[in-house]
Amino acid sequence: MHWQPPAAFDDFELIRHIGTGGMGTVYLAQDTVLGRQVAIKFVSQTAADPAAAARFALEARAIARLHHPNVVAVYRVGGVGGCPYIAYEYVDGRRLDRLPRPMEWQRVLAIGLGLARELAAAHQAGVLHRDIKPANVMVTAAGEVKLLDFGLAKLSG
Repeated sequence: MHWQPPAAFDDFELIRHIGTGGMGTVYLAQDTVLGRQVAIKFVSQTAADPAAAARFALEARAIARLHHPNVVAVYRVGGVGGCPYIAYEYVDGRRLDRLPRPMEWQRVLAIGLGLARELAAAHQAGVLHRDIKPANVMVTAAGEVKLLDFGLAKLSG
């Protein structure tokens, strides 16, 4: 049987399912204390073992090392019903792999520069993302680029 998170826990109320990846399931939620929307990622039931939980915690620590406008922010780490979660900044936009093509060269350049700046800041902070792909990049309506999913990140130093 597949585990389902409760509709409300800690200071969050789930709104809807956003997506599922190899390591977790993500929901859009409302932070009832701060009055903002957040993305909450739970360890997938298939990955609910000590090694997966350790990788999940490493993901949160990797993002917490970074304070950069092109990196999704982590707000809180917790657990509910024995299942760990990470509450992230909710990025309202489209994944890079779902943007219409062809793109104007100026937009491609802006996206590339945003990613390059993020990766330079991450490497300087000792964080290697190790899963750069279009599905892990969000572009907002305003054109901001955000790198997501640090589940395979490696920390040094």
